[in-house]
Amino acid sequence: MRSTPLLLAAALVANPLAAQFHVPKPKIPNPLTRATQAVAPARQPTFDDRVLEMTDARLAALIRGLRAEQQQRPGLEAGYKKNADDRAAFQVANRNRNDRINTMQDCLVNSPEYRAVYGDPAAQRKNNERIQKARDRGDERAAQAIEDSVANAMMMIDPQVAMGLVTAQQRCGASQAVAVTPTATRMPAAEPRVRLGDSLRIIGTGASGMTDEQYGVMRERVLAYLTTDEQDLRASLWVFSGTEMTALRARKSELQRYQSLLVEG
Repeated sequence: MRSTPLLLAAALVANPLAAQFHVPKPKIPNPLTRATQAVAPARQPTFDDRVLEMTDARLAALIRGLRAEQQQRPGLEAGYKKNADDRAAFQVANRNRNDRINTMQDCLVNSPEYRAVYGDPAAQRKNNERIQKARDRGDERAAQAIEDSVANAMMMIDPQVAMGLVTAQQRCGASQAVAVTPTATRMPAAEPRVRLGDSLRIIGTGASGMTDEQYGVMRERVLAYLTTDEQDLRASLWVFSGTEMTALRARKSELQRYQSLLVEG
């Protein structure tokens, strides 16, 4: 019985520690596998009748459209500004005219000459209320009787008193208030329903020979290329083929001339 521990001890001494425990060997990566993983397949854009592949010829067409936009912009801006200025001037002129007319009317209605002919404004309002109440209750005969009595009273006015209205009109500036200059009455062109940017886009699209969608998509993709570093571009949502990158690099300096126009949209 005492020899058992000695036998166990002897066995442990005879078998080294490495033989007692299994230590896994480190895995050495396969160079071929690593090379395969490092070279991931490049993303490729999908081209259709909306997203055209950007070749040198198509970039030249885009530049033609952008150049047309840039050349036409000053004239269009001037036209849009003149249109806005004309409408603003028309509104101001009419507002001033209406203010003058209102001032003249207030002056005339409150003048003694006007009251001598038409009566006090309070009396006029009272008569008008009586006429309206008669009509509201369906009594047209009573309404007509009130109107007739007012008209008869006016006919009895002394002609000299009636002529005093002319003096009151002159004093209140009625002639100047009613007179309107030709500039104020000239109706300006209506506000364009198409904004300036959209008008320019129509011009550029026509010059490029593309459809509106094709021209718009190509503008967006070119702007993304111009404003993003190529390293960052690979990790972005934008996808370009190798052929496109070659064409873009060749035309980059030319495209940069229109970068501000592309940014404005």
